[in-house]
Amino acid sequence: MPLDTSETQKLLDAISKFDNDVRSQASAVLAKGAVEIKKNLQTEARKSKHFGQVAKSISYETTRRRDTTEIEIGPDKERAYAGGRPGRPNKPGPIANIAYFGGANGGGGSLDFDEPVERELTVIDEHLKKLGDAL
Repeated sequence: MPLDTSETQKLLDAISKFDNDVRSQASAVLAKGAVEIKKNLQTEARKSKHFGQVAKSISYETTRRRDTTEIEIGPDKERAYAGGRPGRPNKPGPIANIAYFGGANGGGGSLDFDEPVERELTVIDEHLKKLGDAL
């Protein structure tokens, strides 16, 4: 007599679909959070008298894999914007190291990377917790 596993397969399919839906929602929360962190960092950088141009180099990049979503946020040394001399676009990214960490001989280090990021991480945590509670 054959064994009927159709109900088990339906359950496994439902679990798989649920898992994919939750991953998709969590990925959306992270993407929204990345945009907000980028905005926070740009706002803080624009306030600086000496490093305001760093704001234009701040971006984020999302890498999605089957089981993870990775987001990298911060100044992009290669990102150029309009302006500068002909043939030499402005690339403020390289001075971001000095703006955030300071120079070898002192100076710089006036921009705070942690506070603008932490501000949004609290919101991301709340949304992910709500998503987890729905499970």
